[in-house]
Amino acid sequence: MAEDYDTDPVTGLLDTDEEAAAVQRELFRRAGTTGRLRAAASLSDAIAGLARQAIRRATPTATDDDVALALLARCHGTQLADAVRAHLESRAKLL
Repeated sequence: MAEDYDTDPVTGLLDTDEEAAAVQRELFRRAGTTGRLRAAASLSDAIAGLARQAIRRATPTATDDDVALALLARCHGTQLADAVRAHLESRAKLL
């Protein structure tokens, strides 16, 4: 039942029973700062990869640059993505 679970302060999960959450907290503790940072970076890369796949499915003719700019727009806003696109286009004209 949902009321049997509480948000874990380390994992932020709502659906993990206390024993499993305790094991996960201990694993994070043992991993140390570097291990936790590696885990976070790995998860971030995985999520970005999933987002790129979703963009490619939605726009199959998109170039790699188009996908990167669409991801940038989703994560950081269209204003930044538009500025980066304009910069890339101006650089391409110089070549």
